[in-house]
Amino acid sequence: MRGQRGASLLELLAVLALAGVIATITVIGSLGWIRRQAATSSVYHVQSMLQSGRAEAVARNRACQVRVEPQSGTLWLIDLNLPGSGDDVQIARLQLSRTTRFARPDGGDAVTLSVLPGGLYEATFEADGTVVSGAGGEVVLLGDDDYHRVTLLGAGAVRVDRWTPAGWEGG
Repeated sequence: MRGQRGASLLELLAVLALAGVIATITVIGSLGWIRRQAATSSVYHVQSMLQSGRAEAVARNRACQVRVEPQSGTLWLIDLNLPGSGDDVQIARLQLSRTTRFARPDGGDAVTLSVLPGGLYEATFEADGTVVSGAGGEVVLLGDDDYHRVTLLGAGAVRVDRWTPAGWEGG
């Protein structure tokens, strides 16, 4: 095996520099994907919380409420044990991604559920799953330059739409 030599220091440095450039490009490209995934996740968390509110009301056979606080990006699912008695029970609490915020493309109110004191909004479901407050309300989120709208329909169903230059489109 005479006459064979290993790689020179210059060759090794060139390979390492090339690997560094490729790694940097990969990380930068991944950041946009991560932001998009966080925004999509937030939309589905809102959708899931509203659907869970309805399911919990039916399962517990009493009213449940989903509360939204846009300032902090927090959602709660509350069992209204005995409405008005102050003994409500928190079932779940959810914090949306910091990269997502409540905003509308037209500058209107990002949350149009029923209003509660203290900057809170709510949707309340009866024991049979029907919406008694907040029906027709929307939660609009902005994440990674994409707007998504979650609409609570009167029968308790939830619809998600995406903003395009032509307006709101399903999906």
